[in-house]
Amino acid sequence: MGSSSTGFGIKLNYAPSSINKLLRENRLQVWPSDRPGLLVWMVIDNSVSGRHFITSENMPKTVKTLEVLMGDRGAPLILPLHDLQDTRNISENDVWNLNQSKLNAAAARYNTNAWMALRVYKSSTGQWRAARLLSLNGDDDLDELVANNLIGLMNKVVPDAVDNLASHYAYVPDTNAEEVLLQLENINNYQNFYKATRYLESLEVVRHLTVSEVDKDRLVLHLFMEGDINLLLDTLRRDKRMTEKSLPPLMIPGLKGTNAGVNEAAHILAQTQNLYFMWGGH
Repeated sequence: MGSSSTGFGIKLNYAPSSINKLLRENRLQVWPSDRPGLLVWMVIDNSVSGRHFITSENMPKTVKTLEVLMGDRGAPLILPLHDLQDTRNISENDVWNLNQSKLNAAAARYNTNAWMALRVYKSSTGQWRAARLLSLNGDDDLDELVANNLIGLMNKVVPDAVDNLASHYAYVPDTNAEEVLLQLENINNYQNFYKATRYLESLEVVRHLTVSEVDKDRLVLHLFMEGDINLLLDTLRRDKRMTEKSLPPLMIPGLKGTNAGVNEAAHILAQTQNLYFMWGGH
């Protein structure tokens, strides 16, 4: 008697606010949703065609595996364009030799401080081997991996890279919120005010903010942090709407023109971190 089986699936939905609350109550690591894209250069070496870049045109299955694995981990992926500018900036041999200076220069056009160079080949024993150089904000990590096939190799490379990426950007929420003063220029209408403050409030690393001063097109904001200020800086610097500027003297309302006011302002500055950006894009 023949038999047949019916597959079953389950679809789960969750409330992000409840998950965030659970993470913070239990002081578990939070990986902010505004994550840097990981730029990945891949070169393969074989006896037939020599060394060449792995692209979606010549090795679509490998690239698709990379995309799926990165997507499953919630890690944004940036694939090189391999256009004329890339060709001028970097070669297959540069990636194969893990030439750090060339890779840093070639990655600059993609507006990310996170990149990985991967070289792969099939050994005489039939195993697939890879060496990868991972660079995250200038911190470099070199590792070697082995698998029985190329897809298996990708299944080792991606979790290893994403775990490193998360370790640099995830944080344990701090119950004692650090205060940061942010001066933000080019807030010249209510629409900019709304967009800028909504954007800052949406950042997981910012617990809440208050507006301290509005002076023409300049805002002074108090940001109360639950994570490290370097995470905030990295996020702001990656956002195309934010341009970092040299920090000017901070003007605090009600404290101008008196010695007591100057002293109190100096005390406030000593107790807080101070950032200065312009809103509106590069």
